[in-house]
Amino acid sequence: MKYVYLALGLLLALAMIAQLNDVDPWPWITLYGGCGIVCAAAAFNIYNPWVPVVGIAVIIVALVTQWSTFTLWMDEGMPSIGDEMKATHSYIEEVREFLGLSVCGLILIFIFLQKRFTVQKNSSL
Repeated sequence: MKYVYLALGLLLALAMIAQLNDVDPWPWITLYGGCGIVCAAAAFNIYNPWVPVVGIAVIIVALVTQWSTFTLWMDEGMPSIGDEMKATHSYIEEVREFLGLSVCGLILIFIFLQKRFTVQKNSSL
């Protein structure tokens, strides 16, 4: 699992770097960087279960705030979000943010569950 965690951490580091040219980079650099640090720490067995739990809670709150825009985008037939951001396509930025939050949330859930099951498995031996 060490290499899986490191690969996820590397992908999050690349996502963090991609945010440098964003209009509001710091929340996203913090999000991707924080999740990347959790991945790296998990790879080296430096793990506190409360860290991903708190991260997941923060991500859920952020997802709830963007849910209406995401469902609007889905109702419109999920048009491409790869286009440039235009006034006529105001949902592009928020849908991208929603998907980034979702990926980070899934990574934190994966780490939390994997570490939890590993601890349970090792304690039952």
